[in-house]
Amino acid sequence: EFWGSETDLGSCLDVLENENSSTEQWWHKRNAQRLAKEDTRGPEFAALTAFRECDFAPVSMFFKMLNERRSVVNLSHYHLGPRGAMAIARSVDSSQDIGTLVLADCGLLDEGVAAMASAMRRNNSVVILDLSGNPFGEPAMREMAEAMLMNSSLVTLRLRDCKLGCVEMELLSKSLYDNTTVRTLDLR
Repeated sequence: EFWGSETDLGSCLDVLENENSSTEQWWHKRNAQRLAKEDTRGPEFAALTAFRECDFAPVSMFFKMLNERRSVVNLSHYHLGPRGAMAIARSVDSSQDIGTLVLADCGLLDEGVAAMASAMRRNNSVVILDLSGNPFGEPAMREMAEAMLMNSSLVTLRLRDCKLGCVEMELLSKSLYDNTTVRTLDLR
């Protein structure tokens, strides 16, 4: 039971990592009726839709934070992986309530970081983005660099322990040259 339960998020994620069809079938069956009744304009509906499209069952903590309209969403150390990041990116893309998004050490990889960068192109509410501890390479940094040129709200970008190389650092520095909003870059 993921909706409003006191279930430990870690055990939920262990179940979600199992990609057999019974989990996917359970997800679609469990939420078909609920989706039909939801207000299609709210942030929870947008998140539900994004998670369903990515075939990733929702993380209860994320929904709790959305429902409470928290400005800080911290999902650090929950192994979301690229698919989880893609679902969260789609949700962030349509949310204007999130000011700080912390996805440190979530195993996002190139695909997940690129998805978050794509969301940041259109989102103008996130002022702090923390992707620390998620090693990624040139393809994801290219996406991030392009996003930083389009985003007008990001003030702090944390990329600690992302194992960035010379090529990634060059792309980052070029995008920062033209970006007028980022004031803090953490690469420790």
